[in-house]
Amino acid sequence: MNKAELLKNSYYNWLNEELTFTEQDNYVEITTPFLDSVFDNICIYAKFAKENSVELSDFGQTLFNLEGQGISIQEKNKKIWNSFKTILDDFGISIEGRSLVIITPLDKFPTAKNRILQAIMKVNDWVFMYTNKSQSSFDEIVSDYLSDNKILFTKNIQIVNTSVAASIFDFSIPFENGRSKLIKTVARPNDYNSAKIFNYDVKACLPIRSSDQFVCLFNDQKGKQVDPSTINTALEGVNTSVARAFSFSEAQENNVLDNKEL
Repeated sequence: MNKAELLKNSYYNWLNEELTFTEQDNYVEITTPFLDSVFDNICIYAKFAKENSVELSDFGQTLFNLEGQGISIQEKNKKIWNSFKTILDDFGISIEGRSLVIITPLDKFPTAKNRILQAIMKVNDWVFMYTNKSQSSFDEIVSDYLSDNKILFTKNIQIVNTSVAASIFDFSIPFENGRSKLIKTVARPNDYNSAKIFNYDVKACLPIRSSDQFVCLFNDQKGKQVDPSTINTALEGVNTSVARAFSFSEAQENNVLDNKEL
């Protein structure tokens, strides 16, 4: 078995072992291994909208949990609402009432499931931003840094990976030779969930993007330190010539975010 097949099988095995599907009355509850803002497993709920389409929803749990922690995401607070809507738009998610929703053709279900999961995790980062009195999202901070330094970049790159799902990277910085530096941002400095997703996204994408480099970028603003165990989770089983992990401060000091290879 070649290396590509080994990585592919590793990803499939992880998906099969860590996701559980439970059939309820008129929907299927999908329990993921990732934690929400109150440290419960993130659940996604699926039901057949029509014969060949599926509606995925969080049943309002994401915003309910945030509101329970004193974080109200309402249209009257334009700064927060606009950032919230940007996250939803980036992942193709709608809001119906207080629920995050996406409707997808059945054959696009794996991609849609991944998109709504990552959108939920991005929205949950509001807990960290709120408690640290940040006025901008980490993605906005990184985007401003790249623009200020005249570094060419593209936001929100979606790669259909070996599981026929989609891996989403927050930024892509092109090299002159046609290769790219694919960056996933982590707003909370020791977010084990996001570190784990980065690790599996790298493994899933390597067979089709083997010439690119992958960077996991941790937010260490406000003096927060990134724990070495979080770095190890992001890079477990991955060659450091292909993937690296840095705090934002470290990345700035070492020009990690320029258009040159690491």
